[in-house]
Amino acid sequence: MMEELDESILGDRSDWLAICDDIVQEDLMEMSETTVVAEPQAIYSGSPLYRDNLLLKETFELSVKTIRFVNQLGWERAWLIDQFERSACSPGANSKEAQNAESLKDFIHKLKIALKEADEAEYWYYLIAATQDKGVNEDLIARIQRVMRILNKIIGTCKQRLIERRQSTKPTPTGPSANPQILESANRTQAIS
Repeated sequence: MMEELDESILGDRSDWLAICDDIVQEDLMEMSETTVVAEPQAIYSGSPLYRDNLLLKETFELSVKTIRFVNQLGWERAWLIDQFERSACSPGANSKEAQNAESLKDFIHKLKIALKEADEAEYWYYLIAATQDKGVNEDLIARIQRVMRILNKIIGTCKQRLIERRQSTKPTPTGPSANPQILESANRTQAIS
């Protein structure tokens, strides 16, 4: 679907920050419906621009939890653990990079990469859980799935905005091409030549 969208439709930081704000509001409503134990907040950016960015906060916390989890595993099957750690930390880096996207389309692209990485992390996590005797870390898998949910919401909202912009910027037909009879006559003339 992205290929169909006009690349010339830009957008600016306020567009994706507004979308993220909408997602934060939805998330707060969802969170108020469930009981969650508050954890100390990690500092995930020195910039005040990102202070209330739910996506950056969640992806950073996922990375921290992942590193702590990996440190407890030891080094049996190090390649598997490395795959998991890389893919679980990648959504944070890609989400942070997306904050400086050149266009809304670029923002979506970077978040799609973050989503793919989070999905891959979920796979590697379940493989580790199945091959280790430590059981499933419910908090870690819940964080991975939460990041995927947030990314899906943001990507879906951004795509919808791009489609709406594209439709609102389409020129309205005027002149001879607006008249179907003139257009049909021109097509017949062209076909004869």
